[in-house]
Amino acid sequence: MLLRFRRIGSLLTNSVDLPGICQSHRNLHKPKRSFPIKYPEKSLYPKKHLYDQETHKKFNKAMSFLKAKRRKGTGVFVENIKMVIDLINQGQKPSHIFYVEAEVLDKVSLPDADTEKIQITEKQMARLTDVAAPQGLMAVFSRPATTAPREDSIPLIIYLDQVKQPGNIGTIIRSAAGAACTSIITSPKSADVWSPATLRASAAAHFLIPLHEKMEFDNLLESLPENWKICLVESANSSESSIKSTPYNEVDLSQPTVMVFGGEADGLSAHIRDRAMKHGVHNVITTHIPIIPQLDSLNVGMAATVLIYEMARQQKHVSTLQEKNDSLEFNGTMMSSKCVEPTMSNLAEDLESLFPSQEDLLAPEG
Repeated sequence: MLLRFRRIGSLLTNSVDLPGICQSHRNLHKPKRSFPIKYPEKSLYPKKHLYDQETHKKFNKAMSFLKAKRRKGTGVFVENIKMVIDLINQGQKPSHIFYVEAEVLDKVSLPDADTEKIQITEKQMARLTDVAAPQGLMAVFSRPATTAPREDSIPLIIYLDQVKQPGNIGTIIRSAAGAACTSIITSPKSADVWSPATLRASAAAHFLIPLHEKMEFDNLLESLPENWKICLVESANSSESSIKSTPYNEVDLSQPTVMVFGGEADGLSAHIRDRAMKHGVHNVITTHIPIIPQLDSLNVGMAATVLIYEMARQQKHVSTLQEKNDSLEFNGTMMSSKCVEPTMSNLAEDLESLFPSQEDLLAPEG
């Protein structure tokens, strides 16, 4: 019996009509449908957004406009609803607003009727933004030519040497604008100041402080007044500087200063150090933020924030002392001999009076 089945198998294998035999064998086991399948009509599943041809032309025209703005570097593209509202409250007027849902547009009160509002699909919004989860709105503002410093700004210029992370630059812009610094200058090899990532990190603080891009350090030194000092911010564990570094809480930042920060990977370049020394050794300060030896350095955005507000604190202390000196008059004569000088010891005493001591913090209440 087994031999007979083997012979039949060999005959089937050598047969020319094997594909046909197999196909007929499959058809025997294929289930038959007793009724035809009816597919629903396409009209039962309409698209989520239906736009006419005129709106499509507007979008294509706006895309050409955005590409020209990006190419010329004259546009500011804001993708966050709160940032759009903040810029409008600052007096900025958007030229275009792209939105997906009308409810999102209702959150923004437009000051000018000339703003062109274009409703687009989610897929089209993804073409405009690089955010993974867009909020359904993007506004286009014009980049300011030059922002004048505030009248109450502190004499501090921030120079960023090869800082290549947009998030760090945005953090520094936000901190410097909050402390009312004079301006921020970036080197040619730093990241784009007006990129969407930098704008998101700065929370739209770009319009509150003067920004200058791609300026060489030599050009800054040529236009710098003689009474300005240069503060080179080094890593705490760096040994490349020829000048002894002083901790930031012991350095005098009461004078007009240019504060130079380098990138996290390489720090300050040798060219920056050499040019600063040739400009005048007596005007150069090297400082750092003390950290534990096991840590190489701090984030440049965090380090800049600490030093910016340290200088703002010292500048505020000096201005307060000046106001006290102007108010000390006796018989029309200034009592300059009794005025308190803005030394670091006085600053430390003032800090001790402002903040509670460790014993007071640990003492039980009542």
